[in-house]
Amino acid sequence: MMRWQTVVMRCIGTNTPPPLPPPGIDLEKIMEKGSGKDGKSPMSAMVTAQTITSSPFTGAESAFDSKIVKDEYEALSRDHMQIIEFGGNFGSFDRLGKIAFVNQLEQIEERWDVFLARFSLMGMLDQMFAEESAETVL
Repeated sequence: MMRWQTVVMRCIGTNTPPPLPPPGIDLEKIMEKGSGKDGKSPMSAMVTAQTITSSPFTGAESAFDSKIVKDEYEALSRDHMQIIEFGGNFGSFDRLGKIAFVNQLEQIEERWDVFLARFSLMGMLDQMFAEESAETVL
């Protein structure tokens, strides 16, 4: 779902039609939830359609004994939070700004993929997180 949302954002920036949602995603149901009595928008309902509730790791794993791993994790977390805060203004970006934002978002997503894959290969990735993220990501 998350990768599909990124593709949809890119389509908005390039003024092209978005792709169909992944199997199992009922946009009508999401739209109904979003236009309900709670006053939330359809977009906020789409964002919260599937949620990961577990953490990928505790931070106490032996991999974090390495300064390189700690530094990479801190930089990635910082960059992730900055792009999320910056994305709060996505609607006000011009077309090129939207494309640039999505490019940066995809770069951070790729960095997370590599970082989490390393933990998975070492057997240090929380199993619940792996299951939840497999359901959420295309």
